[in-house]
Amino acid sequence: LNQVHRRDAVDRQVELRDSEERLRLALEAAHVATWDWDVRSGALRWSEGADRVFGAPGGGAPGTAEAYLALVHEEDRPAAAGAVQSPLESGSQRYTVRHRVIDREGAVRWIEAYGRVVRDERGRAVRTRGAALDVTDRQAIEAQREELIRELEAKNAELEQFTYTVSHDLKSPLVTIKGFLGLIEK
Repeated sequence: LNQVHRRDAVDRQVELRDSEERLRLALEAAHVATWDWDVRSGALRWSEGADRVFGAPGGGAPGTAEAYLALVHEEDRPAAAGAVQSPLESGSQRYTVRHRVIDREGAVRWIEAYGRVVRDERGRAVRTRGAALDVTDRQAIEAQREELIRELEAKNAELEQFTYTVSHDLKSPLVTIKGFLGLIEK
């Protein structure tokens, strides 16, 4: 019986390692990192490869929320902090925030974070868990799309002005021709 239990335990360990490896591959392929933040102690743990997602200075993932917040672009810091703090205080379960970070080369990266607040039996926030996704490429495409929309709107306005001008310019000869036709008819 002991040997059967040991074999089952070994099988479960092998399955667990395989599952963890599949998760690591999926996170790496999707440019996603997961975190677990103990609100009481302030400790922040990241999944393997998190430093690649947001390009942490020195290659290490920050170990506290404050250290991560220091990576957030100065203009986005208040909104990012508020997006996390609000559900902790309000009783909400989930939150989403998009912000910029400055990577180790000084380049701007866009991060979208999805978090879930875990509460104790009294309803107090004890931790948050979530995923951070590098959306830099998506943000660039969205900015490009917005620029194209602005250009298209400007071209449409020009076309409307041109159409109005042409219409107006064509009305004058038609009025004159209509006048001559009236004279000819008389």
